Amino acid sequence: MNMEDLTTHEIDLGTLFKMLFNKWYIILISTVLAFSLAFIYAYIILEEQYTAQTSMIILVDNDVQSDEQNFNFSQKLTKTYTELAKSDLVIDEVIASLSLDLSRNQLKEIMKITGVQDTPVIKLSIELSDASLAMRIANRTVEVM
Repeated sequence: MNMEDLTTHEIDLGTLFKMLFNKWYIILISTVLAFSLAFIYAYIILEEQYTAQTSMIILVDNDVQSDEQNFNFSQKLTKTYTELAKSDLVIDEVIASLSLDLSRNQLKEIMKITGVQDTPVIKLSIELSDASLAMRIANRTVEVM
């Protein structure tokens, strides 16, 4: 390949802006169409979802142990209580006491339970399209635990 065969194409910013300005109507129509589709999807097609959140703290109060030992023990218990909240025993009690039309698996799917790392705190959140029901399920789960 010799140097005569290689060609370069250059475009400066002025030419680029001129090309874009000449097609302003396509850019405007595309932008309006994209925002319209996003609006329709967000406000008409998507179902509203509400999240009810609550936190619990696991505290061990043992006079024989130091406060640091009680705190460490409380931290270790958060994993146990997190698993307890997901248990069929707790789930069944919540469903029965609130007369829910949900199965165990459906309730477990909308329930998110996590322990906050290195603390004795457990966070519980329920996500539903009914804000009031989400709140009642979250509060009742804490009461049952």
